Amino acid sequence: VAANKTATLKSLTFWGHIIVVASAVAVGAGAWVCNKVKKHEPKVVTEFRASLKSYIDAIRKGEMDIDKINNLMSSLEALKADKNYSKISIQLTSEELDVLVGRIYEYTLKLASDNEIEIAADDLEEEKDVIKNLQSYLKVQRRIFAEAA
Repeated sequence: VAANKTATLKSLTFWGHIIVVASAVAVGAGAWVCNKVKKHEPKVVTEFRASLKSYIDAIRKGEMDIDKINNLMSSLEALKADKNYSKISIQLTSEELDVLVGRIYEYTLKLASDNEIEIAADDLEEEKDVIKNLQSYLKVQRRIFAEAA
């Protein structure tokens, strides 16, 4: 009976080690896959997302300043300058991006009105390229902040 208990304990210990090793391998593989997925997104996209989030938060909270506008503009310029720009995918549908840029357009008009700054019609002329539209709105916002200061 004692020999049988020892054999059972050795068997449990053996399977316990196998389970621990298998778990460690699974966790390690999961971490590796997660790390690969995170690294797959280019740095310019990560920085653009962070700048855009900061910018939108500032609009929502009424805490916009020239630095947030400049950060988003710099992120956009870096995004467009990236050698893989044509392959970069920002996870927004075209409709979501259009709505977002439309809201930024509306915010630009409100910002100008609130600060009694006139905007020339061609400053906010819409193009087919949503990113170019966003850049032009940000340029106007930058000018508004400079003139209002």
